[in-house]
Amino acid sequence: GESKHDDGAFLSVDNRHLHDAETNQNLTPRCIADLRERGGDGSRVVEALVRNSSTFAGKTAFSQAKYLRQKQMKHHVRCRVVRVTPWSL
Repeated sequence: GESKHDDGAFLSVDNRHLHDAETNQNLTPRCIADLRERGGDGSRVVEALVRNSSTFAGKTAFSQAKYLRQKQMKHHVRCRVVRVTPWSL
């Protein structure tokens, strides 16, 4: 994407400078499991992941939203209630 600079010039804004590495996240899987065991719901886990990510602030708005969506799908408890009918069996 592009972003307009104060002087009217367009700057390229993207995530090319970010590299996917395990060291980008300061929380270990064990820390995340401990959060859940202590009663942390999915929202708290996602907030902790964002706070402890070394690359989140440098991502574009689209990439931040995508990151949040992926982490919410992974860490939030969800269920779907479906009415039982002869056609849904």
